[in-house]
Amino acid sequence: MDNLDRLLLDRLLKEAMRRQDPPVGFEARVLGMTRRRTTSWKPWLAIAATLIIGGGLGWQVDQERRDRVQGEAAKAKLELALRITSAKLQKIQKTIEARNQGI
Repeated sequence: MDNLDRLLLDRLLKEAMRRQDPPVGFEARVLGMTRRRTTSWKPWLAIAATLIIGGGLGWQVDQERRDRVQGEAAKAKLELALRITSAKLQKIQKTIEARNQGI
């Protein structure tokens, strides 16, 4: 690149980079775009809230189901333990009654 080309390039760059006033309405367009962008998050917020609430309700329903199943299992174990205890107590009572009759 010779000196003349370099000077021409410098002049073109200076001209392209010189300060210019923005076109009429530029500020309003930029502010309008920022307003549109700030309102575009609202649908996403609604979706996120719906998912969080739905997930929370689903978790709560599942937790209640698990609690109910655990409660029913505990009830079944207790009933079995009471039947076993009752049977053993009846056996002991018969043994005591038999001994008392033999006296």
